[in-house]
Amino acid sequence: MERYMSAKRFDVHQVLRVFAIITQQGTKTGGVYEFDGLTAQSGDDGYTLEITDGFVRMNVFFHNTYNVDFDTEQQLDQFQLKLNAIEAKDKARA
Repeated sequence: MERYMSAKRFDVHQVLRVFAIITQQGTKTGGVYEFDGLTAQSGDDGYTLEITDGFVRMNVFFHNTYNVDFDTEQQLDQFQLKLNAIEAKDKARA
């Protein structure tokens, strides 16, 4: 897997909003929430969040830094589309 860190590829504020949507509307199994193809969980420290679709794993850390593990750019693109879709679906509900 490759590792990617950039303030430009992902909007960390969007990721945090999607994390909240997943944990509020998703199904919880153990400490993991699942919603619309993404799973989300928080670390024991309370500062680390993880969202994954099984192909891309994104960790958000303290001070809104993050890293992303992935194999292909196409997987990153699909992951971004899933984030966008969940956020759009939530906005449509409001």
